[in-house]
Amino acid sequence: VALQDEDPNLRVVGLRLARQLGLDVLVLAEALARDASPQVRREAAIALRGHPAPQAARLWATLAMQHDGADRWYLEALGIGAGGQWERFFGAWRQMAGDNWNTPGGKDIVWRARTETAQALLAALIRESETDAAGADRYFRAFDFHTSDTKYALFTSLAEIADADRAYRVLMHLADPSEPPDAQVAAVLDRVLDAPTLDPHALLDLVERFGVTDREEALLAFDRHERDMAGRAAQLLLENHGVAPFRERLQKGEATAVLGHLGGSGSPVMTS
Repeated sequence: VALQDEDPNLRVVGLRLARQLGLDVLVLAEALARDASPQVRREAAIALRGHPAPQAARLWATLAMQHDGADRWYLEALGIGAGGQWERFFGAWRQMAGDNWNTPGGKDIVWRARTETAQALLAALIRESETDAAGADRYFRAFDFHTSDTKYALFTSLAEIADADRAYRVLMHLADPSEPPDAQVAAVLDRVLDAPTLDPHALLDLVERFGVTDREEALLAFDRHERDMAGRAAQLLLENHGVAPFRERLQKGEATAVLGHLGGSGSPVMTS
């Protein structure tokens, strides 16, 4: 009776009660999959979590197709419902959406998905967001939730991005840090590190992530930055070059610069 009530709150309560009583939620979700209330549809999406039936994927896709891209709670409910079955549920949605996947709601679902199938679509959205830095950054961060190494194969498809800030994100999110940089990665890395507009924090990130050892002068120039950045640059110099760069500066009478560097590094090495 509650599932047929005019009040959406009571329909939600009815579905929750049915789950607690062990009733067939698939039948109930089918009945509520096109409910006028997003609140009720959210509850139906959550009810599908862990359901092994093939129809569950189809119902989830039906619910996902109704996401408008503006209701973050609806998106989270879809994520909860697909947990542990992303490959199957996302595949059903992709088939149902067809060429019409690239909508505000579809972009949200690609961003939220945790399946290899979504990775190529994330790359497509990054390329599409050339003039939308915030949007592209959101899709880059989504790759961090993908544990499969297959994402690194997408590096090539994004390697030609010219903007230094965005190319930095390609390197940080899609270049495999466990492998020495190949020729393509090394070329992009050099191009980004040489960019005059590169953010200083980004330079430090890249030197640290890829073990870059040919940026000694750039790191030494960090003595003019705030203490934490200078200290981080000094730590990288010590790890890659030892104390030699600092000795040279001391011999040139640049003790203040050396102290500015090492004072923020936490290193006990000051004038050795």
